[in-house]
Amino acid sequence: MQEIVCLGKDHGIFKTSLLLSGNGNQVMSSLDFDLAKIPIWLHLRNVPLELFTRSGLSYIASAVGIPLYMDRITTSYQRLAYAKVCVEIKVSSEIPSSIEVRMKDGSPVSISMEVPWHQQRCKNCSLFGHSPNTCQRKAATITKAWVLK
Repeated sequence: MQEIVCLGKDHGIFKTSLLLSGNGNQVMSSLDFDLAKIPIWLHLRNVPLELFTRSGLSYIASAVGIPLYMDRITTSYQRLAYAKVCVEIKVSSEIPSSIEVRMKDGSPVSISMEVPWHQQRCKNCSLFGHSPNTCQRKAATITKAWVLK
């Protein structure tokens, strides 16, 4: 009988596991997805040039979740109409249509946020990938009844 060893790494969004047999040969690699958080692309519009930097866009995107990446066109300043930033959000996160940022001089700037594609999320089980209508864990309904003592 051979012993199987599982070596795993946590990469935040998903976990990888490598199964090894007793002699060190790879048996299988599997992915265990965490569907309580997911990366999405945000389009940030009306971003002042002063904030159109890596740290400025990261600061703006952190109002929604954890900033992960920017697309190449945004990092090379080839498109200034909007910035495209990948952000990791939790299932409970709500994405505002705009946020207000105060500039160094104290003036407020409204930056609009658009999500070109949004994954379905379930409010019953707090997971992405399905709606409350198709959830296996239906929300518990509470019924009140009079009971004679």
